[in-house]
Parts: sequence; structure tokens; C-alpha cells
Amino acid sequence: MSRVKRTAALVAIWLSYVGLYLNRRNISVAIPAIMDYMGLTHAEAGLLVTLFFVAYAVTQIPSGWLADVKGGKRTLVFGNLLTSAAGYLSGLTSSYHPLAVTRLLCGIGQGAGWPSSSKLVSEYFPRERRGFAMGFLTSSTALGSFLALVVSGIILQSYGWRMVFMVPAVILLFLTALLSFIVREPETGNKENYGGGSWRRGLLAEVLRDSGVKKTAVSYFFWKYSFEGLIYWLPTLLVETYTVDLGYAALLTGCITLTGLVSMPLGGYLSDKMGSRARVAILSLTAMGVLMLALSMTSDLATSLVILFAACFIMEMSESIYFTIPVDRLGLEAAGTSVGMINLIGQVGSLTAPWIIGVLVDIYHGYGYAVMLLGVSAFLGGIPLATLGSSDKGVG
Repeated sequence: MSRVKRTAALVAIWLSYVGLYLNRRNISVAIPAIMDYMGLTHAEAGLLVTLFFVAYAVTQIPSGWLADVKGGKRTLVFGNLLTSAAGYLSGLTSSYHPLAVTRLLCGIGQGAGWPSSSKLVSEYFPRERRGFAMGFLTSSTALGSFLALVVSGIILQSYGWRMVFMVPAVILLFLTALLSFIVREPETGNKENYGGGSWRRGLLAEVLRDSGVKKTAVSYFFWKYSFEGLIYWLPTLLVETYTVDLGYAALLTGCITLTGLVSMPLGGYLSDKMGSRARVAILSLTAMGVLMLALSMTSDLATSLVILFAACFIMEMSESIYFTIPVDRLGLEAAGTSVGMINLIGQVGSLTAPWIIGVLVDIYHGYGYAVMLLGVSAFLGGIPLATLGSSDKGVG
């Protein structure tokens, strides 16, 4: 396959995932207006977000398995279409329970996105270039998160909360059509580490038994706890600790996460060149741990912002590596299933971190111990990767 075709496919898959994030983060902007329109409590509004992420998490392994069996492109297109339909229907609802159902369906659709996208990129790129390609794909989450907040805010002010759901749904539909035109399902005969060109029976059991995948998944739990715990609470931390204006705090948070546009491909590139993907992730986690401990003891806003930008840049360097290690280890045949399992465990970290941090802030009336725990979590994330065998760390 030519380099131009590989690059075009990578960009199309990247744009598709940006579109998925436009349909994921938009609800955070629309929630206040929805609460006012439907008369919801904070608990009911929060449940809308929880339903999405629960559906997203439990779909990871089944969708990854489906991508391995039926193909990454087919699974991704199906998930995108379901997400687009659910998002558009969210904008048409007028009461709570129909809206809750559409958010559940949206979570199921989006659950197919990452395992199938990762599998496609892994199939399109050889091992020696796969780290950079996965890093580039992962950077879509940084831009998607930022654009979702900005675009949804503009739409909400001009057209109301319904369009916050409907416009991103149409955008995703267009991007899915573009992906369908550009990306081709890789031929099963064009494979690296495929078992004779056919799907092996017991693939899921093999993934679940593999110690390298389990260690990588445990490490990703701590990665997600540390990173997502920081990002979810960062605007509130800036407001309550440094009396920063809420709008400015949200903008700062968005800019901080945008560092991933550069650091994610860079981390993947370094993992290709260093010959040890795990080593890059361990260095990233260790630096994050040190920076979070420093942040917990800092009271100056300027110093804190320098630490935050550095921490997110360094931390985001390693995320794509979690989805490259299992492919290097088990081969392309298990790419979707292994990525789905790792992402499932990671989402548990994402779901638990905001609540635990909130409890610690309530108990200690400040963010010091909560931020310190984020640093400890980052340190813990390096331990499982340090115990991987040499064949798990390398790209050869």
C-alpha cells in the first residue's frame, strides 16, 4: 500500500474520531439548559452522563471482538451511524426518559469507535511506524474535546440546546461518509501475525489470559485515574484555589489538553525509535507523579500553570502506547479485542477518579491531598509496565 493511501486513511479515521468527540463532550455544555427545560435535578442530569459512559465501557470488549471478526471499518461505520442517529434524536426529545435512552444508545455507538479505529490504524501501518500513527490518532481526543466545548458553547448561545446535539450528529454523518469513501477494509491476506489468515477460535480467551495485556490494562487504569481526575476537576480547582473566573478556567483547561496535539504523536514516534514502548510510558508516568506532588505544594497561580502545562504535555505522550503494546505482542488478529479490554479497564479509572477526588476535597477542604493522590496513581501506573517482559516492551 502506498504512503499516500496510508496517510489519507489515517487522516480520515482521525477526523472520524474528532467527530465522535464532538458528540461526546457536547452534553456538558448543554446540561444547564436541559435541566432548566426539563426541570431536572443535578442527580438526574448527572445520570445522563453516567449512562453514556457505562454503555461506552461495557461495549469495549464486544466491539473490539467484532472488529477482529467482521473488520474494523464495518464496526466503526456501524458505531458512527448509531452515534449520529442517537445524537440527532437527543435533540428531538422533550422529556427525561427518552433523552436517557438516546444517551445510552450514543454510548453503545461510541463504544465501537476506539477499538475499531485502533485496529484499522494498526493494520495500515507496520510496527516500525505504528507508534507514531497511533499517537496521531490519539491526538484526535485533544482537538475533539477542545472543539466540542467551544463549538457547543457557540451553538447553545445562538440556537439552543437541541442544536448542540443535532449539529454534531450531522457533522459526524458527513465525516463517516468521507471515511467510507477513503478507508478500505484491509485484506485478511495482507497481515502481520495473523494466524493463517483466519480468525482463531478462543481469541477472547487468549486475550484475557495474556499477562502482558492484563498488566497494560492495570497501568492504564492508573493513567486514566491520574489524568482524567485532573482534567475533570481542573476548572473547579482553578476557581476555588486561585479565584480564577470560570470562563477563563474552562479556556485554560481546554488549552492545557490541546498540548496532546503535539505530545501524543511525539510519544508514539519516540516509542518507535527507542525500541521500548513501555519505557516511554514509564518515564511519562514518573514525570507526571513528580509534577503532581509539586502541584500539591504550590500556591502560586503562574507556577501552577507551568506545572499543569508540563504535566499534561508529558502525560499525553504515553496514552497511545497503551494501545500499541498489545498489538505488538499478540498481533493484528487480536488488535480490536485487546484494545477493547485495555480501554474498558481504563474507563473504570475515569469513572472513579472524579468521585474520589470530590470526597477528598470535601474531607480536607482543599485539593492538596487529592492532587497528591493523582501523583501516587501515576507512580503506581509505572509498576505493571516495569514488570513486562522484553518482548512486551519492544517493537521487534
